[in-house]
Amino acid sequence: NAKFRTAAQAAALVADGDVVAVSGLGGQQRASIVYWALRERFERRGHPAGLTLVNVGSHGGRGIRAAARMAPG
Repeated sequence: NAKFRTAAQAAALVADGDVVAVSGLGGQQRASIVYWALRERFERRGHPAGLTLVNVGSHGGRGIRAAARMAPG
């Protein structure tokens, strides 16, 4: 279905310097899988780099920790 993508497919669309906005409501709908896919792609290819992440909604502590794991080092 063209309306749905895997996290890896979505991460492949993100370029260096992009702003990535995600939404969710608490721990039930957090976007950690997208963060993980972006990080895996970065670790393999070195891109995308220099991203700005915007969390729309409340992700709770788990979303913050997932986002923190995106930044190497």
